[in-house]
Amino acid sequence: MKIILICCAAALIGYGISISVAFTLAGCWDMLINAYQTSIRGYMFAAFLGASSFLISLLTFLVTNIKEKMFDSADYLRVYVSHNKLKKGDYISKRKLYSPLRLIGMLLVCAIFTSILCSVSQLTLGFSSNKYILFIPTFTPFLAVSFLISALSQIHSLIRQWLDSGSDVIKVSEEHL
Repeated sequence: MKIILICCAAALIGYGISISVAFTLAGCWDMLINAYQTSIRGYMFAAFLGASSFLISLLTFLVTNIKEKMFDSADYLRVYVSHNKLKKGDYISKRKLYSPLRLIGMLLVCAIFTSILCSVSQLTLGFSSNKYILFIPTFTPFLAVSFLISALSQIHSLIRQWLDSGSDVIKVSEEHL
């Protein structure tokens, strides 16, 4: 998908900038590798292992609640029908109706996968002194964060679209009092 390529490109750009700044500050590759292995690697393992656990529960909670509260509501269906210029008797594909939710779910799954990959690579490839091998454990955090930022952006866009799609006023009824 296009969004996966965008996330990978953003991660590569962020990684390239970070490595060039770190190399400039450290002065040489050996010093940079030593700093990573002694000061950063253990924290990366713990941080991304914890993040993956949190993201697994977030995925379940978020997808279930957004589907029930938003996508299955009459208001959302009205907005969807209006936006797609559907007429009475037309059929609505659940695949298209839930496509924004499916995209968010896919991005969160990618973030979970890359977070777990980051943690595992810290305990395996992170021990290498080969700067080419160290590309994997030092790049995967950027990839995981790019998927997280993309998922956050999609969630924000969906919520904003939802909040902006209705009328500007809500009529107070008996049930509100």
